Amino acid sequence: MASKMTRRSYLDTGVLITAWRGLGSAGLTALEMLDDPGLLLVVSDAVWLELLPKPLHEKRRDEASHGR
Repeated sequence: MASKMTRRSYLDTGVLITAWRGLGSAGLTALEMLDDPGLLLVVSDAVWLELLPKPLHEKRRDEASHGR
Protein backbone atom coordinates (compact mmCIF):
# COMPACT_ATOMS: atom_id res chain seq x y z
CA MET A 1 0.00 0.00 0.00
CA ALA A 2 1.60 3.25 -1.15
CA SER A 3 1.36 6.29 1.09
CA LYS A 4 0.27 9.57 -0.42
CA MET A 5 2.95 12.23 -0.22
CA THR A 6 1.96 15.67 0.97
CA ARG A 7 3.52 18.62 -0.77
CA ARG A 8 5.05 21.27 1.47
CA SER A 9 4.48 24.89 0.58
CA TYR A 10 6.56 27.51 2.34
CA LEU A 11 4.51 30.67 2.70
CA ASP A 12 5.82 34.19 2.79
CA THR A 13 4.24 37.31 4.22
CA GLY A 14 2.83 38.42 0.88
CA VAL A 15 0.72 35.27 0.45
CA LEU A 16 -0.79 35.60 3.92
CA ILE A 17 -1.54 39.32 3.54
CA THR A 18 -3.05 38.75 0.09
CA ALA A 19 -5.26 35.97 1.45
CA TRP A 20 -6.33 38.12 4.41
CA ARG A 21 -7.31 41.02 2.17
CA GLY A 22 -8.95 38.67 -0.34
CA LEU A 23 -8.94 41.19 -3.17
CA GLY A 24 -9.16 40.20 -6.82
CA SER A 25 -7.80 37.11 -8.46
CA ALA A 26 -4.61 37.16 -6.36
CA GLY A 27 -6.67 37.06 -3.17
CA LEU A 28 -8.75 34.18 -4.49
CA THR A 29 -5.64 32.25 -5.52
CA ALA A 30 -4.05 32.79 -2.09
CA LEU A 31 -7.21 31.62 -0.31
CA GLU A 32 -7.44 28.54 -2.52
CA MET A 33 -3.83 27.69 -1.69
CA LEU A 34 -4.50 27.99 2.04
CA ASP A 35 -7.55 25.74 1.71
CA ASP A 36 -5.80 23.06 -0.37
CA PRO A 37 -5.89 19.82 1.67
CA GLY A 38 -3.04 18.42 -0.43
CA LEU A 39 -0.58 21.00 0.86
CA LEU A 40 1.29 21.07 4.13
CA LEU A 41 1.70 24.79 4.78
CA VAL A 42 4.94 25.88 6.41
CA VAL A 43 5.53 29.34 7.88
CA SER A 44 8.76 30.42 9.52
CA ASP A 45 9.03 32.32 12.78
CA ALA A 46 10.48 35.21 10.76
CA VAL A 47 7.22 35.50 8.81
CA TRP A 48 5.19 35.65 12.05
CA LEU A 49 7.56 38.32 13.38
CA GLU A 50 6.98 40.30 10.21
CA LEU A 51 3.18 39.92 10.29
CA LEU A 52 2.08 40.26 13.90
CA PRO A 53 3.66 43.37 15.50
CA LYS A 54 1.37 45.96 13.88
CA PRO A 55 -1.96 44.15 14.51
CA LEU A 56 -0.89 43.38 18.09
CA HIS A 57 0.21 46.97 18.73
CA GLU A 58 -3.02 48.37 17.26
CA LYS A 59 -5.11 45.77 19.16
CA ARG A 60 -6.61 44.36 15.95
CA ARG A 61 -7.33 41.00 17.53
CA ASP A 62 -9.13 39.66 14.46
CA GLU A 63 -5.91 39.86 12.44
CA ALA A 64 -3.59 38.79 15.24
CA SER A 65 -5.72 35.76 16.12
CA HIS A 66 -5.08 34.26 12.67
CA GLY A 67 -1.45 33.86 13.66
CA ARG A 68 -0.36 30.64 15.27
